Amino acid sequence: MITQKSWISLLLLSLVLLGVGACAATGSGGQSAAVPTPGEVSPSSSDSGEPGEPKTTLTLYKMWDAKWFNTFFGPLLSQFETETGVELELLRLGGSSEESLAELQRLLASHSGEVDIYSIDVVWPGILAEHALDLNGQVPASELEQYLPAILEEYTVDGKLVALPEFVDAGLLYYRADLLEKYDYEAPPTTWDELEEMAAAIQAGERAAGNDDFWGYVWQGANYEGLTCNALEWQVSYGGGHIIEPDGTITVNNPNTVAAFERAAGWVGTISPPEVTGYDETASHNQFWNGNAAFLREWPKFWDDDVHNNLVEGRYGIAVLPTNSGQHAATLGGWGYMVSKYTDQPELATQLVQRLTGPEASNLRAMDGDLVPAAALYQDPDVLAKRPYIVDLLPVVKSAVARPSTVTGEQYAEVSAAYHNHVHDILTGQVSAAEGVANLEAELVDITGFEAKMP
Repeated sequence: MITQKSWISLLLLSLVLLGVGACAATGSGGQSAAVPTPGEVSPSSSDSGEPGEPKTTLTLYKMWDAKWFNTFFGPLLSQFETETGVELELLRLGGSSEESLAELQRLLASHSGEVDIYSIDVVWPGILAEHALDLNGQVPASELEQYLPAILEEYTVDGKLVALPEFVDAGLLYYRADLLEKYDYEAPPTTWDELEEMAAAIQAGERAAGNDDFWGYVWQGANYEGLTCNALEWQVSYGGGHIIEPDGTITVNNPNTVAAFERAAGWVGTISPPEVTGYDETASHNQFWNGNAAFLREWPKFWDDDVHNNLVEGRYGIAVLPTNSGQHAATLGGWGYMVSKYTDQPELATQLVQRLTGPEASNLRAMDGDLVPAAALYQDPDVLAKRPYIVDLLPVVKSAVARPSTVTGEQYAEVSAAYHNHVHDILTGQVSAAEGVANLEAELVDITGFEAKMP
C-alpha cells in the first residue's frame, strides 16, 4: 500500500540526519513551507528491517496534491506495487523552488539512502549530479530514444544522465483568437514588431468599448526566477546569446541584449500595465483569463478547465513567442526523476522512474494530467482527439532554450538572482539598459570567474 509522508516528515528526517536548525521548515516569511493534506496516513512500519537487510520499500520525494495523486499518480504507483511486490512511500516536496532544492541538498549531503528517488527541476541537474545514479548505465539506449533529445540533454551533465524527464514546460504565447478576428488579424504575431502593433490596436479598441482595465500584453516582470525566464527569451530572440554559454563564457553584454531589454522596458505602462514589474505567474494569468489582456506569456496551464475549454472552442490560442532575429525562444522548464546513488535498490528505483516517464505514463499525463509530454506524443491520435491544441506545442518545445544551470552548477541560483535583479532595475527605470547589462556582466564575472566576451 502506498503511504504518504508530508514535507514536514522529511524535515524531521533531515534534522535527525544532519542536525540542521528548525528554520529550514519555513520560508523567508516565517510561514510553514508545506502543510500536510487532510487524510495523509502515517508511514508504514514495514520499511524497517534488520541492519544490512535490503529495503522492502522505495521512497519517492515529489511535489503532489490530492487531485494529481488520485487521478494519475496514485494508480501508476499502485500498479507498480502490485507487479513488483515493493511497497512505495511518498514524501511531499513543498515550499518554494529554492526551499525545496535546499532541503534536497541537505538530505543528499548526508549520503542517506532513506530516499530512493527525487523529483527534480530541470535546472537542478548541474547542482545535484554528484548524488545521482547514472541512468545511462541503467536504462537501455533503445528506450532513451522515446524521449525528446533536447530535453534529455538538459538532464545530462558531463555525459552523466542525471534524471529522466517527467514533463516539459516551455514559455509560450497565449492570445485571444476572438479579438484577433475582431480586429482583422489573420494570425498571431511572429515578431515583436507585430506583437506591439496588435497589442496597441486591440488595447485601444477594447478601452474605447468601455474596458478601461484592458492591456495589450502581460508577462512575469517581478524580481524572481520567472523574470529570468522572460528576459532570457527576449535576449535569445534578439540574437543576444544565452547569458553564459555552454563553454563558460559570459556573453550577456552586447548590443542585441541591450536592445531587447530596452524594448521590454518600453512595454511597461504602454502595452503592459505599470504593475507588470510586480507580476508573477498568478497575477499575469489572472489578468489575461479575466478578459483584460490580448496576449500573455506563460507556461502551459492545460490542467485548468477554463483554459482547456477555451482552447478547444477556439476563443484562445497558443503560439511560439515572437522573435526579432528569426530565432524564436522559449525558456525550458519542467521536472524529472533522479535516482539517488545512495539507494539500496538501484534497479527497482530505475524501473519505477522508467514507469513514471515512459510512453504509457506520458500518454496518461497528456490525456488526464494535462501536462506537456517529454516523450514524442505530439502526433498521437488519441492525445490529439482530446487535446487538439497540443500539436501547436511542438514548435514551442523545439524552440526551447536552457537557462545556464548546467555550466554554472551550484552557482546557478546566484547567477540567476544577479540576472533578474539587474533586468528588473532596467524595467523599473533605475538604470539604462546599457548600464544595467554592463553591471550584470561585471557581477557574473565576480560570481563565476568566467571570461566575458561578445557572443
